[in-house]
Amino acid sequence: MKQPESASGEKAGHAAKILPLLIGVFCFLIFPLYIIHSGLDHLYLVKTSANRLNSLATMRRNLEQIEQYSNRSRYLHMLLKKIFESSQTAADPLEHLRRNIDNLKARYPGDFEFIVWSADGQVNQHLTDHKNLSYIQKKLYTTLKEVAESLLIDQQTNIKELPLIKNRTNLNLIRKYLGKIFLPDHLNRPYLAGQQAEPLLTDFGGRFNSIWYQIGSKLSFMCFLSDRLRQKHDGLTRIVEVINRQNPDFINGYALSPDIASPATPVPNQLLPVLSRALAEFENLSEPVFENDRLLIMLDVAHSGVRSFSMLEKAPEAWSRKILVDQRFTIIAALLIIFHLLLYFHLNYRVSFISIRWKLTGLFMLANLAPLSILAFIAQDYLYNMRVSLRHEVQADLLRQIRDFDMRYSQIKEDFASRLNDYFAQVNQTPQESRFSREKNQEMLDFIKSFRPAETYLIDNNGNMVFKDLAMVRGSRQSSDFIAQLGAAILKFNNGIIIRRSKTDIFSALLSPDNAEFIRDSYRLAGRITAVNLGNITRVGYWYIFGDRATYQNTHILMIIWDNDRFQENYIDQYFAQAQKNPLQAKFFAQKVDAGKSWPELSTIPVPIRREFARASGFSDSHSGSFTDAGQRSIFACARGRNLNHMLLAFVCPETMIDNRVSHIRLFMMIGALISLLLTVIIGHALSSQFLTPIHGLGEGTMAIGARRFTHRIAAGDDDEFGHLASVFNRVIEGLGELEVARIVQENLFPGNHFQAGPFAIYGKSVVMTTLGGDYYDCFEIDQDNWGAVIGDVAGHGVPAGLMMAMAKAGVIMASDAEKRDPSALLMRLHQIFFAIKNEKLKRMMTLQYFVFNLKTGLFSFANAGHCFPLIVRPQQMTAEYIEHVATPLGIGRKPKYRNYEFTIAENESLVLYTDGIAEANNAAGEEFGYERLRELLITAYDPDPEIYYKRIYDAYNEWTHTNDDDLTLIVINRRHEK
Repeated sequence: MKQPESASGEKAGHAAKILPLLIGVFCFLIFPLYIIHSGLDHLYLVKTSANRLNSLATMRRNLEQIEQYSNRSRYLHMLLKKIFESSQTAADPLEHLRRNIDNLKARYPGDFEFIVWSADGQVNQHLTDHKNLSYIQKKLYTTLKEVAESLLIDQQTNIKELPLIKNRTNLNLIRKYLGKIFLPDHLNRPYLAGQQAEPLLTDFGGRFNSIWYQIGSKLSFMCFLSDRLRQKHDGLTRIVEVINRQNPDFINGYALSPDIASPATPVPNQLLPVLSRALAEFENLSEPVFENDRLLIMLDVAHSGVRSFSMLEKAPEAWSRKILVDQRFTIIAALLIIFHLLLYFHLNYRVSFISIRWKLTGLFMLANLAPLSILAFIAQDYLYNMRVSLRHEVQADLLRQIRDFDMRYSQIKEDFASRLNDYFAQVNQTPQESRFSREKNQEMLDFIKSFRPAETYLIDNNGNMVFKDLAMVRGSRQSSDFIAQLGAAILKFNNGIIIRRSKTDIFSALLSPDNAEFIRDSYRLAGRITAVNLGNITRVGYWYIFGDRATYQNTHILMIIWDNDRFQENYIDQYFAQAQKNPLQAKFFAQKVDAGKSWPELSTIPVPIRREFARASGFSDSHSGSFTDAGQRSIFACARGRNLNHMLLAFVCPETMIDNRVSHIRLFMMIGALISLLLTVIIGHALSSQFLTPIHGLGEGTMAIGARRFTHRIAAGDDDEFGHLASVFNRVIEGLGELEVARIVQENLFPGNHFQAGPFAIYGKSVVMTTLGGDYYDCFEIDQDNWGAVIGDVAGHGVPAGLMMAMAKAGVIMASDAEKRDPSALLMRLHQIFFAIKNEKLKRMMTLQYFVFNLKTGLFSFANAGHCFPLIVRPQQMTAEYIEHVATPLGIGRKPKYRNYEFTIAENESLVLYTDGIAEANNAAGEEFGYERLRELLITAYDPDPEIYYKRIYDAYNEWTHTNDDDLTLIVINRRHEK
């Protein structure tokens, strides 16, 4: 029955050892690694998602560029514009232009023809394809120069009103050259921006029916473009090549109808099947994004019959969340395992002392790192989401700023109307005879011009035009007769005069209140700025009726008309500075849809915003995002106004505001984490102060023992485990103090090291490895002719061994001279002493040798009680001989037999006595020194001086041994040469 109980107890013991180990591995390795893996997985999920969004944003920009130039006319405009601008800045403009023209004609043979003018307007015959028409070409240059200069000043210049265009002779001459369908209004197209910029159509004849021109300070040219050139798509191919060079990580291209599934631009063969599938799905399902494990593709309709695509091959080291997580997790896991291994070896092999207090503090910190790690990953996710949320919030605020600015457009109408009403009310109060004098009319015109109207009319109740003022703008002005009749009709209606319809007069029918809602509302809308429909165009108008409305004596009506875009310019001019003052400290930019004017100057508007303006000019939706310009990242919102429909509006806010806010939150989180760690340290130390104070006392007691301060006592604590342990420690310290006294006594029991007995020089020494040892040696004079030498070894160490050694010393001292001269008799005496004290609790034995040697004859007589055999070393013969004399140790058996053995050592020979500590010493490999190696050592290390001889033996022992576990005693007796 005992064997099963023993087996179950052994299993329980193994379980008790393994369970804490498993708990420690789970708590400090498996669980932290699980948290780290989960956190890394979520972190890289966020990063790969952000990478995907950034890639899609880049793709979207690439597709917008392709879409922008998918129209052949816009591409040709861009190409020729670039040639013109580079020629203007070249050292030799004409030579630079010649190389570009040659390049164009080589690339597109038969599709380009040029007229080139020098800086002074002379035709350059070398670069001009149309010869012998210099007169017409010079006239053409003069006309185009006037148009270009006017457009550079004001994009909305009414080209038809320019003197050279109004000159019918000049215009007909140009039309004979360019074709009858040449429209002067279209001459502004090469100078427009964005989607509106393009060549203009003519019927020049043959295959050239489009022209493009630019007038510059160093040279000017007009280019004739063939119809075939405008149908090609090779320009789109070149744009794609440029985009691919700018974005080497992306593959951009396009496909043409009807073979939509096959791209028209080069694509690596291994990617072609996936791209074809994406194009087919886009054609059938209109899904703009296609993605698999290898590719991310965005598709769009660039133009009728043209499908554009932007494709990114996803590199696993940047896109595979599993690879990214595994790489980082492997490194972290390896570092954590190495840390635990180092900690394990540090604690188990005592590399350095670490107090229990710091161990407990470290344990608390390690336990706190797990939740802190979770919070760190949560904080990372929170900060990322906050950054995204703040960015969206700022974008929404910027769009709100645009909407607010757009909605406040009505404010300027009220402001203008209020100022106009106040002024004209004062005019209406002046005497009637001087109300509309020449001076007063000029004063009113000067006041009205500050509002920059397109047309101003003052009409009396008879339909007479008192004065009119027409700005040199578009050719959209109304007929003066129509305006005069309209004004007269309004005055008659407000004076209560009924307008009769006439079948012969179309105006009377149009102006009849039955048909003209405008006239019916004229009284209600007077004094307001509102939209008016004049013919086929809606414009902004204001009218003021002079006279006495109450008595229906209205005499005059003042009508002011603005073009919509001009009135919107007034609004931008007045409120632009105010728009800069906003809560977000965002910069405000505005530009007319036709790029005719910008706020501020176009050169100061960031290039990305210019691109957004070019994009927004063709769309009515708003757009927001971010861009980097001059190393600074900014958030923007851009939209075409709803009320300001001729304006493009943008607000730009630096992203540093978001960065500062996120950094501020991150700083607080880091401070919180540091405070948490600091609290952990404080709590650890507080607990150690509360619970480990008794342990600290025990530690001080341990340090006192190490310093051999055995008078130290640990303060008595509570009556608990620590209190009992302190009492035990005090008793131990007291006992160690007594042992220290015993050690001192034992050291005094040993004789000196040097002895001189006639011709014999003796050196002996005992090295104790513990406080109290069991080795014993002595040398003493018996009589004038004889000396005695004793060496012994008590089994074990400590107090019992020390006491038995002292008993042996006392037995030798108290022996009679006769016993001292007879080694066997002395050993028998000592045996009886040891045997007498032997009992159940004290079963120690002692080996001992006793030598008696004669100083004159050199005769040695010794008895051995189980001790190591002595060696005689003969240096001349280079030999060492064991004297094998066997007997039982002291205290073993009732009647042991001890016999004397006699031998002689010659001059210059030595007798070496030793304990088994040297022969049984082990090296680092566990190999024992052994008696044979000891014999060889005594030969090689020999020296006639006993002390030197001893030191050589002891040094060899120290060099061999790994740990000194046993006491070591040596006696060297050398017989010197007698003179």
